[in-house]
Amino acid sequence: MEVVKSMRGLAMDIISTLPQDITTRILSRMPIRDALRTSILSRKWRYCWRRVSTISFEDKMFEGLNYSKEIMKHKVANAIFHVLLLHTSPLLKFSLSIDVDMESELDQIIIYLSRSDTLQELSLENNSAKHYKLPCSFFSLRELWYLRVTNFHLGTSLTSNGFSKLTCLTLTNVEISSHALKYLLTNCPLLGELYLLGDEPKMIGENSVTSVELYECLPSIQKLGFSEYYLKYFGAGGMPHKLPNSSFQVKYLILSLCLRDRDALSSALYLIKNSPNLTTLSIKTITRPTSTDPLDLEDYSDLKLDHLHNLWMHGIRNLDMDLKFLKLVLAKAPVLKKAFMELDYNLPLLSDLQVLAELTRVPFPCASSSAQLFIERPNTSPSSYLPFFLPDMFTQHPNICTFEPWFFSCFYQNKSSE
Repeated sequence: MEVVKSMRGLAMDIISTLPQDITTRILSRMPIRDALRTSILSRKWRYCWRRVSTISFEDKMFEGLNYSKEIMKHKVANAIFHVLLLHTSPLLKFSLSIDVDMESELDQIIIYLSRSDTLQELSLENNSAKHYKLPCSFFSLRELWYLRVTNFHLGTSLTSNGFSKLTCLTLTNVEISSHALKYLLTNCPLLGELYLLGDEPKMIGENSVTSVELYECLPSIQKLGFSEYYLKYFGAGGMPHKLPNSSFQVKYLILSLCLRDRDALSSALYLIKNSPNLTTLSIKTITRPTSTDPLDLEDYSDLKLDHLHNLWMHGIRNLDMDLKFLKLVLAKAPVLKKAFMELDYNLPLLSDLQVLAELTRVPFPCASSSAQLFIERPNTSPSSYLPFFLPDMFTQHPNICTFEPWFFSCFYQNKSSE
């Protein structure tokens, strides 16, 4: 018994004697709700959470609370203000996800954050029905290098000097005019990553910015992501055969579109064609009816993907354009190393096999003799596949598709490609 008590005391001593920076790091990696609860561990731990460098408030923190919307609003706001007012150390990262109507309280939070000269990462997600307009103080966060904004209103005219240190920007369903977006991007000279996401029509007013003007605002861009809405929006004004600015140095391109949509695919290929240093291409395919004839990919026989190493395609179905696009890329990428194909989750087994049969149909030109093709279906039960079918099929085409040993195991278990 004495030994047990001694061991318990030793364990308590180890916790209580941890260096302050270690406890702060531990708490910074915990949800703020759990970090606050450590105050009851001991006197030493009572105010440790006040020194964390990361604070994150998410909707799920308040799950299970059966209050009216008005009471929930005050509960959420009071919790946020309580933490911010008691916090004492420099705040480096702050994220907020809300689903209650608290516009005035949100303004106060932004004003509080704008007084900090240490905040480097900010994530704001609005899940309520209303798109709040971010206050002017939002643009005073000059030390930011990472910014993610979802379902907010930025307006039609910006006059701030932007975010001079910003390197990563994600805007999802953000209400903003094309002129204001151009102004914002122009004043982010270090921007290396830009993602314009969401398929709701959120751009305000007429489009006064061409695709050429948009891309000229991105001299340092390395990673670029567009949903279909933004591809079509900025491609509507017409696109030249080649960007006049040869400094467009995108290496990672992430796109979401319906390949049967003529305008969306044309904009996507325009981007791909004008990214000579592209090393990674990720395409999320969308299936929906279209009113126009599909694009003729034979018109892009001059496409060059001389530096493409990795190709990702998500949501592939047994559709003509899906397979034509895949074959076009594989035929134009001489140094391709890996191509990851994720079949549509809703495809029945027969359609899966039809896709696989089409991928191996002769002729199937592949510019890279060492390319490996990985095919998987997410969240699929083991019985959904016929493991004996594939080896026989692909051994007939050793120069087209090669597989690592673990590939065939994906037919028995779910595997997520890294």
